[in-house]
Formats: sequence, structure tokens, C-alpha cells
Amino acid sequence: MCKPSARTRGGPEGRIWLTDPLLAVRRCGKGRAHRRWCTLNDSIFSYYENDRNAVPNGEIKMEEIVCLVNNPPDTHGFESTFEVYIESERLYLFGLENPEAIRKWVKSIAKSFIHPRADELLSHDFERIGRLQYKGGLNLQRAKEGWFALTQSVLYAFLEDSDKEEAVHLKKLQELSVQGDSLVLVERRRTLYIQGERKLDFLGWVAAIQKAAGSSGDTLSEQQLTESDIPVIVDRCIDYITQCGLTSEGIYRKSGQNSKTTSLLEMLRKDARRVRLKEGEHQVDDVSNTLKRFFRDLGDGLFTKEFCQDWLKAAAIENEEEKIGQYRQLLSSLPVVNRATVKALINHLYRVQYFSEMNQMNTHNLAIVFGPTLFQTDGKDYKAGRVVEDLISRYVVIFSVDEQEMRKQQDEITAIIKMRIAGSSSGTQQAGDFICTVYLEEKKTEAEQHVKIPATMTAEELTFEILERRKIDTKEKEYWSCFEVNEREEAERPLHYSEKVLPILHGLGTDSYLVVKKQLSMENMLIYLASRVSDSKHGMMKFREERNLLGLGLSTGFHDRYFILNNSCLRLYKEVRSHRPEKEWPVKNLKVYLGIKKKLRPPSCWGFTVFYENEKHEKQQWYLCCDTQMELREWFASFLYVQNGGNVWPSESSKVRASRTQQDSRLGNISLIPLRGNENEMRNSVAAFAADPLTVSDNQSALGFTVQGAASCWLVASRLPGGWDGDRIPTRESRRRELGGVGEHRASSAVSLAPDPFPGWVLVIDSEQTKPGGQCWVTVPSRPREPLSKGRQGGTCRRDAATGDAARQMISPGNWGRCFEIPSPLQISSPSLSFPCPHARGTAGEATADVICLLSLPQTWKPLGLA
Repeated sequence: MCKPSARTRGGPEGRIWLTDPLLAVRRCGKGRAHRRWCTLNDSIFSYYENDRNAVPNGEIKMEEIVCLVNNPPDTHGFESTFEVYIESERLYLFGLENPEAIRKWVKSIAKSFIHPRADELLSHDFERIGRLQYKGGLNLQRAKEGWFALTQSVLYAFLEDSDKEEAVHLKKLQELSVQGDSLVLVERRRTLYIQGERKLDFLGWVAAIQKAAGSSGDTLSEQQLTESDIPVIVDRCIDYITQCGLTSEGIYRKSGQNSKTTSLLEMLRKDARRVRLKEGEHQVDDVSNTLKRFFRDLGDGLFTKEFCQDWLKAAAIENEEEKIGQYRQLLSSLPVVNRATVKALINHLYRVQYFSEMNQMNTHNLAIVFGPTLFQTDGKDYKAGRVVEDLISRYVVIFSVDEQEMRKQQDEITAIIKMRIAGSSSGTQQAGDFICTVYLEEKKTEAEQHVKIPATMTAEELTFEILERRKIDTKEKEYWSCFEVNEREEAERPLHYSEKVLPILHGLGTDSYLVVKKQLSMENMLIYLASRVSDSKHGMMKFREERNLLGLGLSTGFHDRYFILNNSCLRLYKEVRSHRPEKEWPVKNLKVYLGIKKKLRPPSCWGFTVFYENEKHEKQQWYLCCDTQMELREWFASFLYVQNGGNVWPSESSKVRASRTQQDSRLGNISLIPLRGNENEMRNSVAAFAADPLTVSDNQSALGFTVQGAASCWLVASRLPGGWDGDRIPTRESRRRELGGVGEHRASSAVSLAPDPFPGWVLVIDSEQTKPGGQCWVTVPSRPREPLSKGRQGGTCRRDAATGDAARQMISPGNWGRCFEIPSPLQISSPSLSFPCPHARGTAGEATADVICLLSLPQTWKPLGLA
């Protein structure tokens, strides 16, 4: 973004108290101020000794200004002051006793130095305005320049890559922190890094934003808020009590310790985002008392002073329908934050009374406690209690609650309570604790981690827990996730980062488990989602429905069907031209897993297993198959997008989201891939070693290997970390799955490759049945958009002199024997390269050596399938 051009030919003029220009280490009060005659003309702010002087004492060019601050009254001894920061790290402080005059000066200066495309920022009654460096979005490599204006608790911005003004609601930030020379603002769908190019004005921005993002008063709207407009204080307390206090006898009726309640409430009011309520550190009664005191101390009350009496009158209405209508009308009249908070609190109290047999707090008892608290009365009559009792008992009707969602919440709460009771009776753990086994990267004994799962733990938090235990430092563009693996269905599902883990664990069968590993497909899915123009997805897939023993209708096998996925449902059509869908499923009721069990003989390995459960808890299961990895990735990304409201991945998470590590450079976990066979065999063979079927880039190209004169050959993929290991080369006994000897005849096969990182491809040529002294040629056409680099070769442990000598003449100097890596890689940039594979001159019946050529591809290449 370029600097502003001169736009102001003339501006205000007059006498202003002016301090000396200050460096970063100096401050100046009224005693150092001097009265100067100031003018603003041709984008130059000039100040003179008096209005008769022709030569200014100093000038400030508008293009040098980086920040303008309109201070609150009486900040520096004057009724009104403003500050000007310039690029050379200097600060000018101006003051007047006339607020209206200061306002005109501030608007004129701001209009003169703000870029024309950011003029909309001037419409706000800003406290601070200027330009800053920032990073955001998918590209964090280059800092960009943006224009920002801070107005109360909203930071307005004109960013370089956007044509419209954006607003960051600072009280709704999920995280606000300083990391190095950056101020990190984490919202639900993105993270913004504001950088300090200049220390003086950046420190001012940091302090102002931190103050605006904190709680600033005693009304609900002045608190730190969640995305749902609920005060974070209320959300934290309700969440903790739901987790740890639903079975506590007399919850909300018993009072906690006054000193602990006061201390906790002060911490929450100071910065509720940073407070984490933990079982063992905080007592249930202290937290419940904190919540009650917060509501009682609200300046305007939960129901507001304006409508408080109307709520009390509504409770006296005898006609049920009229009463509910009046409550709904009063609810709609409340401010947004008050309305959201009322619903959240009554929802919580509704769940508390649902378990009244255990906690002894029925609707009436809760109303006795919360009536005087919420209406801030002395409790001498039951009018306030009657309102609360009505809201709890008629919660579903008054708040128009989705019964299915309500049932789901109750099931989760029931599961929590059952586990608390089980844990308490066993005596092995505190109530509420649930210990489960989670694996790191794969299911094996040495990868087990036993983790305590609280009710509020999300998949992201569980992932952090496992990585921290194993002291694994994530790197840039690494996407670690928690997966639910179903061994019986041979399928897995990456959990959404915000998904609660405990309900999932409660529903896992004996053939399922959780594993934390890298989600290699995520980066490409995010790129796809960012580049598409529509939220919907449509196309052909092969469909098969799981039938029960009495199922009739669709025959077994996969059938071509046309699908349309939008924000609310997935529709199935018999063909593209069909107008009426054969089937339709709400998206929110679908669970989509990657993979299909092999016994179903799917037409490709790129498929989904989908589970559907309706409102009556009736379950269905069916399968979808795509033709390519790319289609699978796009469909799965679309499912994630619509099911989570576009919130697929946490915005630039400092721990989970970081870059992928460099690829392993050792041969291991070898899969032998035949270069011939029918289409299904080829697809299934490639799928055997694909770590993630979705990690495919859109930038596809083909690279072929043509093998001529070989008795048999294999393509080997490796993933052994740590370096080469000759012992991991398979023996002939493990490689008997040949393609058939071709003797002295010419034969060829090819493998198609597409971009993305694989540690390397190894072409194994078996010369056992080839005529002694014969030659086998390997042709590598180089047709990618960038040259194929790092061609390498190596050999097996068994060799003779003839084989070793010939090998050194093939591509580059070789180091044969147990060491396979060649220090001098070949740069392949020609259209094709052919080199001979040597054969030992052994006697009849003598086993000859194999020849191995390793092609270490660029990180933008990976296997796609077989051609």
C-alpha cells in the first residue's frame, strides 16, 4: 500500500500549545509547552512563533505521519490534546482548551495523511488512527501495510488484500498476546499479526488495544465476550459447573469462601480470557458464588432497569399463552448481550434442575436463589423468583429451543455424570475424571499415552497435551490433529479442533480408538476452500448403501449417483438431469470418515464411510467413492466447511498450525508396487503406501519410468526416518509378487506422479533371470513444470566387481555396499534421460545382484496413480 498523496490544499490555523518534539525516551508535561501559531497547508503542518512570523519554527509533512492519537480529556493537563507520531520515532503533543477546535484539527490532519482508499476510517469517532505492518491469511511470509482506526472496543482496518473496511471486535477475541515484535489477535476464523516497525507508536497501539479488549465497566456489554455475545466470565463459570458441579448437592444454594470468591471475581474481571478454572484448584461452591455475585453487582442488571418492572408484571399474567408471548416480547427488547446471556444462564439452570434428584436443586429452589440475584432485590417477596421459575420451566417454548439439540446436550451431560459416579465408586479417580488411551501417530504399545479427559477438553487441547508430553515441537505448516479410527470399518475421521472429546470417547466401540498424528491434507484443503467461488459442491460419486438383513431395494455394489452438497443438506440424484432427489440428509446429522473396508470391493481407494442418525436415533450407513484423490480431498474439505460454518482450522494456531517438516530421507516401511496389473490392483497398490489419500496438489503433471529388458521390477516407496538402512531392502523371498519375466523381450510400464513431498521413489530391477551380460535401460522423461532434481542411485548389499564397476559409470560416483546414498546427485533437466542398469556376469545358476536406482523427487512431487 503506497503512502498518501497530498490532498489538503488548505486547513485550519490558529494558536495551539505545542510541546517540543519528543524522542521515545522522553515525556513532556504542560510546563514544557509553548504556544505556537499552527497552519496546515499543502499537506504540511507548520508551527510558528506567532502569526506574524513568515518562517516556521518547524514542519511536519503529512507523509511522515504514521499515527494520530486523540487523547481523552485532561490527559496532559489540557482539556483536549492530540499526539502525532512520525517515521523518525518522534512524538509531538498538541493541546487546546477548546474540544471542538481539537476535533477539527484531528479530522483535518487525519484526512491529510490517511490513504484515499481508507477514507471510510474517518467516519468513526476514532481514538487512534494510523498505518501499521501486519501479517494474516494463508501467507505469513511477507508483511503488508494496512490502515487502522481504534474506536472504543472495535479495531477497524483497511488491509492491503481487501477492498472494504473490516472490523475486529476486540472484546470477542479468543486470544490477545504479544509475541516478540508482534501483537497477535486471534479471532474465530483468522489470526492477525500486527508488527512493530517503529517502537514508539507500536507500544502505544499495544497498550490501547489491550485496554480496549479488556473489561471496561460493570455492564454486560462492557465485558469480554464470546463469539455468541456471552460474557467470558459467565461462560467460564457455567462451563466449569457443568463439568464438575451438576451432581453437587445444593449447588448455587451453598456459598463458597468469601475471600476466594472475591479473588476469583477480580481475576476474571481483569482478564477472563487468561483464567482457566481447573478441578482441584477451584471449588465448585466458590465458582457458583462468583457467578451469582457477578450478576448481583451488574450496574444495569441482567434484565436492565428500563424493563425490570415489566418482567415482574409479566409473571402475574394468568393466561399461559399471553404470558409466554409477553416473555418473548420482553426478551426481544433486551440488548443483544443481555438477551444472549439470559438464554445461556436459563439453559444452564434448566440442565441443573434436570438432575435435581442428585443435586436437590429443582426449579423452585433455583428460582429462590436466582430471583433476588438477577433482579437485585431484597428477596422479601417471590415476584422475581416467579419470573426465573417461569423461564426455567418454559425454557424450550420461550426460547424456541431445537429439541434435538437439547436432547443431544442432555445425553452429553448424562454421560458426564455416569462417568463421575463410576469414578467416585471405584475410588481410583476423582469424580469427573476419565482416563483413556490415546496413541501418537500409530497404534502400538510404545506410542500409548494415558490422558485424563475433562468434560470441556477439545480435540485441539488433547492434541496439544500429547505433543507436549512427548516434547514434540511443531514446525511451520504442520497440521497435527486428533483422529477417531474405526478398525472394523477400516476408516478414520479427523476430529474438528473444537469438538469435545468426552462424548466421542463415551460412544467409541471396542474396535475404535483415538490417535494424534499429522493431517497431511489440511493445507491443500484450506487452499482449495480459499480459492473456490461457491459454498456448495456437486458432482458424480459412486454410492453404496449398507443394507440390513431385511433390507430390500438397491442391489449390492456401487452405483453412479449425482450429489449436491449445500450449507444445510446433502442430496442424492439418480442422474445429473434428475429434478427430484432420491435421498436427502441434513448435513449436521452426518459423520464422514475417510476410507472404505476392503471386503466391499470399492471401485477405487478414494472413498468415504458415512454414518447418519435422525431425530429418532435411527441410524444409516453408506459409502461414497471418488475417482481421484483430488475429488476426495475437495469433497471432504466441503463437508468440513459446511458442517463447521466455514471454521475448518484454528486461525494460525501457534502450536498446531506450523509448517510441515522436511521429508524423511531413509528407506523403510517398504511397499512393493507392481508396475503392471489391472486398474483396481494398481490403485489398491498405490493406496497401500499413501499416508494420506487427500494430500494432492492441483498442479498435476506426469513423470514416467520406462523399463526395458528387465526380468521383473518393482517400484518401492519409503518412509523410514533417520537415514538409509540397507537391511531394510527386501529379500527376494519377500518380492516374489512379480509381474512376470520378460527375458530378452522389450517391455515397459510407467507410473504417473503428481506434486507433493514423498521421501523418494526406488526402482528395483531384478536381473536374476536376465541373460548374463545383458543390459536393462531405464528412461526417465522429465516433463514437469520445474526440472526434476536430485536423481540418485544406489545398490544392494550383495555385489561383485563387475556390478560395482558398471554402477559407477551409470549416473554419478557411487558408494556401493551397505551404504546407499550418493553424495553427488544428478540434475535432470533434459526432456529425458536413459541410463543402463548393469547385470553381473555370473555363471549359470549363480544368483546375481539387484540394481537399485533412487529418484529423490522435489518436494512439489508425489505419486498420484498408475498410468
